[in-house]
Amino acid sequence: MATQACLNNIQKKTPPKYCGDPYCGAIQVDINEYCQHTGIGGDVPVPQNPESGKCWCCCSCMAWGTPIETSEGNYRLIETIVTGDTVLSTGGKMDAWVPREVTGVGGIAPGVPIDICYTAKFLLADGAERTMVSTADHLYLIPGCKLSPVQDLRPGDKVVQADGKEAVVTLVAFGQFSGGVRNFAMGDYDPKEHPGDPYKGHLMNTFGLVTADLALQMAFYQNEFGDDLLARKGEDIRHIGTPGFFAKYDTAAYEAFVADPQQWPKGFKPAAKSLINIPASALRYFTDEQAHDIAEHEVAQNPSNSEAMADFKYLKKLMRGFYPNYYYIADWARSEPNAWFFNDLDQSYIVVSGGLMRLSTMNIPGLSMVFCHMLAQAGGKTCTGDADYWGAALWFREIWYDDLFFEMFDKARPEVEATFALVSPDHAKEDPNNICARPSLECRLTAIKNGGTFSGVPQCAVPPPDFTVMGATAPTLTDVRVTFSAKTLVATAVDPEHYKIAGGKVTKAEIDATETVVTLTVNGLQAATHYTVRVQGVLSARGQTIAKDHNTAQFVTL
Repeated sequence: MATQACLNNIQKKTPPKYCGDPYCGAIQVDINEYCQHTGIGGDVPVPQNPESGKCWCCCSCMAWGTPIETSEGNYRLIETIVTGDTVLSTGGKMDAWVPREVTGVGGIAPGVPIDICYTAKFLLADGAERTMVSTADHLYLIPGCKLSPVQDLRPGDKVVQADGKEAVVTLVAFGQFSGGVRNFAMGDYDPKEHPGDPYKGHLMNTFGLVTADLALQMAFYQNEFGDDLLARKGEDIRHIGTPGFFAKYDTAAYEAFVADPQQWPKGFKPAAKSLINIPASALRYFTDEQAHDIAEHEVAQNPSNSEAMADFKYLKKLMRGFYPNYYYIADWARSEPNAWFFNDLDQSYIVVSGGLMRLSTMNIPGLSMVFCHMLAQAGGKTCTGDADYWGAALWFREIWYDDLFFEMFDKARPEVEATFALVSPDHAKEDPNNICARPSLECRLTAIKNGGTFSGVPQCAVPPPDFTVMGATAPTLTDVRVTFSAKTLVATAVDPEHYKIAGGKVTKAEIDATETVVTLTVNGLQAATHYTVRVQGVLSARGQTIAKDHNTAQFVTL
């Protein structure tokens, strides 16, 4: 294969930044020690210093127990390979397999849960099956001299075998893994070292399939091949577990795998469907319509985004430290972006969906504001606007102490506002008949802002008294005056069809200057007789309907 043809076929979309730049690469061992200490996996940022910004957790690992060919016909389990050992290596052209020294190893020992790992199954050319477990970023050689992360492989794709033949991908699933993972590098990667074969010396025989060592994978994610060579950049690869994934691919093997624990590799637990049955009585951050609108703007969410999971785990630790009497649950597979509070058998639950955690508009500040809203509801502020105000005024101020409050509040409010902006105008309005549960989103932002300055719950978030019929009188046999508890929406109040009197016919309705009293012109009333006027269809000036148990009034004619 010609050199340029090989380079032009490099497959690299825009994956998460698993490994840092050369600066981060020099301290990657210590970074990974931090990642192991905190229990976070790949594609999670690690703050370094103001000058260099962030580095990233980086693993590119295979599971313990994965056989690696170390000499012709001889395999060793990956966890037994140490610095100074030799491993057979090749390049993209696969013209020879030669021994190469292992210059560095890394990984995570068994027992430490890694939130996002992948199990992939392959059907070899001879009919045998291979099951491989790795981190999301581990690279496979695919036909055409390309490299693909396992998270981008889909059923029906092909990968290259160590004998040059092709294996077919039958299954790719992600989940939590605690069986230990390992990586190693075979020297530093230098793209100029083998200009005719850019992967030479950094590909290995991984249980019969060709995958990359750590040095090549770091070069891949640091884009050392050049943006102009990204042959498949921007390709629509539907994320595993999403509706688009089920619609586009043959997922029979995937669904059978997820449903059958006997198929799961030791230490691997696939991501489950929604974990929690949210009761109808649960208090929620968004209405169902609002959550649907937001989801429509975020259709390409990646359920294997472990950075979002790391954010939740941190906030869970934080909230537990302050408020330990709640269960904080990440319903990771639930795509509906929302959060809920409910109490069951005297145990309080705060549930946050994966769809909310993965929103591009939400980071730790905004998510912590959501948590504080739910905590306020749990604390008795059951009206939405109340919870927005007091969540910001009390709970948010408590978890982000002193000057941290100002820094985090100034970040959180724009994140919430950007999320609210994804809701359609129709669904962002208040429900005038249920201001408690649904004030307008604009009002909610005001409540949060007021909470930051102790300015009080805004009036728009305070439920008004019920809109009712206060009474009726009949000064004459043709006039009946109906009094309402608040100003009416005039167009509805002057419609005679909205008033019914048994034994009489309403022909006209006129409103007074206060817009609270309507005079009806009525035919057919008898003197000294008791009547009931029933009102239906009249709205308050704010849009409230009349309370069902207060929509009638009795009167007596003269």
